[in-house]
Amino acid sequence: MPTAGFFFAFGDIVTDPDRKAAIVQRLSLKDRQMAYTEKFQSMADAARASVNEVQPEEVDVLIAKGAIALDIRDKEEHDAGHIPGSVNISRGKLEMNVEGQITDMDATILCYCNAYNRGALSAASLKDMGYKNATFIAGGLNAYRKLKA
Repeated sequence: MPTAGFFFAFGDIVTDPDRKAAIVQRLSLKDRQMAYTEKFQSMADAARASVNEVQPEEVDVLIAKGAIALDIRDKEEHDAGHIPGSVNISRGKLEMNVEGQITDMDATILCYCNAYNRGALSAASLKDMGYKNATFIAGGLNAYRKLKA
């Protein structure tokens, strides 16, 4: 059990006050459903800044024009609900499997997860692979569902 002056987070005892403050700040953000490590969040933020995001209100129109909705959540998450017509490739296998399912490097791809992070990371990775129009849905499936409610 941690003693006074220690803070337990992400399986580690944190003694650095600055790191503790950063972790507490991340944990207290209202729009976060999960707590992420600083390094992961930093990577996700950088990915988000490097690719375009599509607003949830634009999704149906873009799909009607031929965009591909790419659900990068795990199969169990996809099976529990997804954007109609979306392709499911889990984030963990995206780079290995995407070329077999999406062959058009110019296709508009709308990556999404539940919120932002995995969608942004996936879009950035696809852009690095040469998919010119890889984007992500701002707010992910959660934001899209709010429109439909």
